[in-house]
Amino acid sequence: MTRQRLKKRRKRKRTKRKNEKPKEYIRIDFDGLSDRVARVPIEGDNYEGLVVTKEYLIYTRAGTPFYDAIVILRRIWSSIH
Repeated sequence: MTRQRLKKRRKRKRTKRKNEKPKEYIRIDFDGLSDRVARVPIEGDNYEGLVVTKEYLIYTRAGTPFYDAIVILRRIWSSIH
């Protein structure tokens, strides 16, 4: 890449940063929280992609990556020895 192209790219990045809005922090209102939450009749597990509508609770159940990696390594280790 030529120097001119690098300079243009850097300049674009700088102007892009200047035009970005500052990030807003999440604020949690704990007052009356117990009135806004409900128990869900599912077992405890590793859930991902939680989506809630008025009628449905949609989620995916994920494995434990660390534990799965240990199991795989043990299988590999036992097949070698």
